Amino acid sequence: MRMDFSDLKNQSFLALGTMSGTSLDGLDLALVRFSVSAAEKWTFELVKGHTVSYDSIPWRDTLRNAVHLPPEKLNEISLKFSQFILQEMHQFWRAEGSPSLDAIGSHGHTVFHEPAKGITVQIGNTPLLAHGFSCPVVGDFRVDDVALGGEGAPLVPMADALLFAGYSHCTNIGGFSNTSCVIHDQRVAWDISPVNILLNALSEKKGCPFDDRGGWARSGTPIGPLVDALNALPYCVAKGPKSLAWEDVARTYLPLLVVYEKKHSIEDMLASVVEHAAQQMATAWLLGAPGPVLLTGGGVHNDFLWERLRYHSDRILVKAEKDTADFKEAIAFALLGLLRSKGKINVLSSVTGASRDHSAGRIFSN
Repeated sequence: MRMDFSDLKNQSFLALGTMSGTSLDGLDLALVRFSVSAAEKWTFELVKGHTVSYDSIPWRDTLRNAVHLPPEKLNEISLKFSQFILQEMHQFWRAEGSPSLDAIGSHGHTVFHEPAKGITVQIGNTPLLAHGFSCPVVGDFRVDDVALGGEGAPLVPMADALLFAGYSHCTNIGGFSNTSCVIHDQRVAWDISPVNILLNALSEKKGCPFDDRGGWARSGTPIGPLVDALNALPYCVAKGPKSLAWEDVARTYLPLLVVYEKKHSIEDMLASVVEHAAQQMATAWLLGAPGPVLLTGGGVHNDFLWERLRYHSDRILVKAEKDTADFKEAIAFALLGLLRSKGKINVLSSVTGASRDHSAGRIFSN
């Protein structure tokens, strides 16, 4: 992959990125300085990262239930979520001294994602996001790719290619795990399996939003037939490009868990999901060049999952520094927004299966 950044070399840019993920932890915001060298190599500095937790505000239930809303109500929620994102961006930006920004990239929150049907909807992507900012504000990154026949996901691999090229795999563990690597000189990527979206749903049955450090899962025993059934699901054996969404979880994974939950403890169920996730990631890492794996996302804080990953894979596993691990997706969308504002490619067809590489996102301006 060779992209032309000759007009950007020897420059630095300050960008803001936001991300609300499927694990429903909160809204991540990242203020990032990107630099392009004379050799057109990219580096970054996370100036500040901040998470607005959904624990103390009602967005978690609203976002979880948005999939069931009629279009007119979903549009209303999308506008309110845009207002919420705008408010948090301004507060975050002012707290850092209101620095001059080159671009903002905002993901919004995925409600529908069925690329095979040409459908992907991320709420919170309205022109309101640009209010009060003088720089280009970019949102709705996935719709262009789906329109070009792509999966619309994952989009973070552009950041992997430009910022983390020294690793054989860049794997993020969030609501879903996904990874990117280079095969035959092309960057490829795919969603691997549901992780926190299942673990959190099970933990909520014990009265907590998540399994802290994987303690409950560690106390359980994996249910062999359940792990085998999860590993045998059609998605796990399908070849990429491929992506997962809430619809897949609701249609395939949750009904399977319900069957076993009737006869097994939540701890055993958690242990089974961890085992499935670890085995699937280890299988994914068999592809690509030798070398270390960079791990990011909230899942890196699950000590039991980490142990199972080390058990199943002989790769060198590297936890990113905490801020990078926690804010990598927001960093990536800051980069995607910056690239879009400069008219540069920010989505790779080798990753998503789209008909061509392209520069994705709707540009909003004040």
